[in-house]
Amino acid sequence: MIICAVKQSKKKLPLKIACCVVLIMAFYACAGDKDDPIKSSSIELKVVKTVKDDLALNYVVRSIIYPEDPNTMFLTLRGGGISTYDVSDPANPKFLTHWDEDPSCHVEGQDRIENLLVVTDISRGGLFMFDVTDPSDLVQLSYLNLEGIDNMLHCRIYRANNSMYAFFSGGFNFETGELSDLFIAVDITDPENPFFVSKINTGIPGAEGITITDNYAFLGGFGSNRFSVIDISDPFDMRIVKVLEEPHYCQMVSQIGDDGILYVALWGGLYSDKGGLAAFEISDPADIFELSHVFSKEMYKANRVKLQGNYVFMPLEIEDGGGVAVVDRTDPEKLAFLKTVLNVPGIIKPYCLAVKQDYLYLFGSKTNSMAVMKIIREEGWS
Repeated sequence: MIICAVKQSKKKLPLKIACCVVLIMAFYACAGDKDDPIKSSSIELKVVKTVKDDLALNYVVRSIIYPEDPNTMFLTLRGGGISTYDVSDPANPKFLTHWDEDPSCHVEGQDRIENLLVVTDISRGGLFMFDVTDPSDLVQLSYLNLEGIDNMLHCRIYRANNSMYAFFSGGFNFETGELSDLFIAVDITDPENPFFVSKINTGIPGAEGITITDNYAFLGGFGSNRFSVIDISDPFDMRIVKVLEEPHYCQMVSQIGDDGILYVALWGGLYSDKGGLAAFEISDPADIFELSHVFSKEMYKANRVKLQGNYVFMPLEIEDGGGVAVVDRTDPEKLAFLKTVLNVPGIIKPYCLAVKQDYLYLFGSKTNSMAVMKIIREEGWS
């Protein structure tokens, strides 16, 4: 096992974010007592090595391996730019390239369709379009500055008829920390000439997690306990059609499983000491409802969702530590907490992770590092 010495970064969320959400989130700490899970030990995560790189791994906040290219991992960095890694040998990810501007561009949200990659510029409120045919040579196609919009966080691409759109959550102002409840639509049919379509206010401060199915987007935020369904069938006239509200509905970064169920990370709130996972029935997206959730101290600050087989892996964004939580989703109506792995060598405050075959990659935002972990399953577990 390789352990790299690391120096803790001083990066922190802007102070104003904490000030904006304290009143909203203070009562979250008491939520979920009745939901404390039953533990199991059907899986192990073994650290193979930890890699540090102050350029290529500088505050990684999104890590995605897309089905269009299952051998490449795309990383977006709040510390500056985009990095790609070859994961054809999952045990030994290999650095390919790093793209950035001068001065560095702070980015976060990313999504891909075919060879088009869309990335959000969270420092200026804009978006980049890239041709990623060759992941070792990212080709910038265009940049769109959204006039009057200073905040963009996550994004999703959606194809409708003969057009393509990218949808964005407002997040927060990178300079002031002011929270945004915006949901934004951009036409990207011509990647070299994207243009603004529309925006709506959602009532979700710190709008963040987006997932899209059919003509509907699911949106949550880190400064809210609302989870909203937005009709995007007409991107020029988007409408909120349903709002769910529970104390544990915070941040709500999500992924749809192969079972058609929406799995959502429950961050728990800025001042909560609990986090977890919820499963939602979305066969009728306009009438979404929760099937079950697990919410406990063991899953504090669950920040993203990655599915593999019957497992859900979630990074725990703990300020001075962190790790990985694992949940069994065999029965979405009865999610089962399996375990939490904390104190991963060389990793502090992991925002995100990725999974390739039997390997998990966990990224420390404060340590500019990546832990490569072997997933070891007990016999009889998928």
